[in-house]
Amino acid sequence: MTVAALLLIAVIVSIVAGFFSVSLAKSPAFTKASAGLAGIAGCVVVAFAVMWLMNIDPPEAGTSIEVVFWQKVILTAFTSILWLPIFLITYGALLKREDV
Repeated sequence: MTVAALLLIAVIVSIVAGFFSVSLAKSPAFTKASAGLAGIAGCVVVAFAVMWLMNIDPPEAGTSIEVVFWQKVILTAFTSILWLPIFLITYGALLKREDV
């Protein structure tokens, strides 16, 4: 998978999470802030799953699963540079539009 595909996945997931978070913000059980945090958590989980499945940096034979897990966590944190601003802009714009 290329960087362009990763960016496309980040954009799609962030926009979908933005819509999902706005629908959560409309519910009486969530505030705007808690709905936004739920959206960020959803983006983190999806980004981690994508990093795990894409296997950008394949481990050497015999590497423990714990080491691979922490490598993927670091990659997920690094890719937040891509998806976090997209999510925050989408979520903010949808909140204004929906007047929540």
